Order: sequence, then structure tokens, then C-alpha cells
Amino acid sequence: MSNRIIPRDQLGEIQRWQLDSLEDLEPPPAAPEPEPESQATMVDEQITHLNWPTADEIEQIQQRAHEQGMQAGHQEGREAGYQEGLAAGREEGYAGGYAQGHEQSQAELEKIKQLANSLDAALVEFESQLGEDVLKLSLAVARQLIRNALHFRPEALLVVVRDAIASLPQSGQHPQLVLHPEDATLVRSLMEEELAQFHCRIVEDRHLERGGCRIRTDSSEVDATLESRWGRAMVALGRDDAWLV
Repeated sequence: MSNRIIPRDQLGEIQRWQLDSLEDLEPPPAAPEPEPESQATMVDEQITHLNWPTADEIEQIQQRAHEQGMQAGHQEGREAGYQEGLAAGREEGYAGGYAQGHEQSQAELEKIKQLANSLDAALVEFESQLGEDVLKLSLAVARQLIRNALHFRPEALLVVVRDAIASLPQSGQHPQLVLHPEDATLVRSLMEEELAQFHCRIVEDRHLERGGCRIRTDSSEVDATLESRWGRAMVALGRDDAWLV
């Protein structure tokens, strides 16, 4: 590097540079901006550089879109059909279950009604049978009581004899009083005067059961045997139980 010093008288018009001198400097004129291209030109250039699909590619795109639409439609239809079928099946199942349950409950109710009717019928039959058995037992007891009463109180026969004589028509006939031999002895000893008043004659019959009697005349007969009196009592009760069992 040279250390040459230029004498002042050779500097000519060169002025000394100072910092404040920058304020007096004017900026250089700006370069003129290029005019922008028109919008239409830019669009044309962009269109020119686009790669337009061919007719085959457009058809393929349409085909793919159609297939995708069909698949989406099928999927959506299947989903909608599934939901609709599920709802319909649920409703049908509920209705069917309700109907079946109602039918079963009606069948069970009918069985209960039949059972109740059968029970009522069985109770009626039981009561009827029980009443029949009780009545039979009562009649059996009554027969035994009558026999025992005549055995222990043979004088009860006197009431029967008096009633039988009183039932005869008033006439001059001489009635016959038919009695068991043991009853005949009792009646003779206790009713001798009464029998004489009615001109009644005692006839003994061993085949006649004790406790009863018959009175015969030429025109009528009164049956006051135990069997006959028992039969009349059964007719009044609407039964046909025999005296001898």
C-alpha cells in the first residue's frame, strides 16, 4: 500500500467531508417499477399450465363417484333397514309377548275358575253327602232309641193303643186289638176298663213286634205297628228308609 501524500494545491475542487453534510444530500431517484400484468393474462397463463383430465379419466372419475355413491347408499340403506327392522322386531316381539302372556294368563284364569267351580261342586256334594250320612245316623239312633224306650217303658204302648181306638169310626162293632203276647198282658192290666167300654177284645200275635198294635173290625183296620208308623214318618221326610235294617 502506498503512503503517498497528495499536496493541497493538487486536490482541486475536492471538499472536506463532514457528518452534517448528509442532511443536504438528496436520495437518488427510484427505478421505475415494471407495469403489472393484467389479471386476465395471469389467469390465461395459469390455465395454460393446468393439466386437464382426459375424457377417459373423467369417465373413470364419474364411475368411481358412482360406485362410491352406490356403496354409501347401500351402507346407509342397510343401516336404516337394520334400525327399522330392529324397531319393528322389537315392537312385534313386545306385541307377541304381550299377546302370549295375556293368552296364558287367561288360560290360567280359566283353570282357576274351573277349579273353583269344581271345588264348589265338591263342597255341595260333600255337604249333601254329609247331610245324608248325618240323617241316616240320626234315623238309626232314632230306631234304637224307640226300641230301648219300649223296653224300659213298655207303658208307652198305651198311648198308641188309645190313639188307634180313637181313630175307629163310632159304631156298634166289636173291635179286635192285636198285640204281642207280652204287650197284651200289660194292656189287660192297665186298660181293662177302657177296653170293656169299647167292647174291645185282645188277640195275641207273636209275629207282631212289641210296641205296636192293630185294630180290626168287620169294615176297617187300623195299622199302628212300629213298621207302619215309621214308614209314615219317612214319607213326611221324603225318604223310604225301612224300619228293619
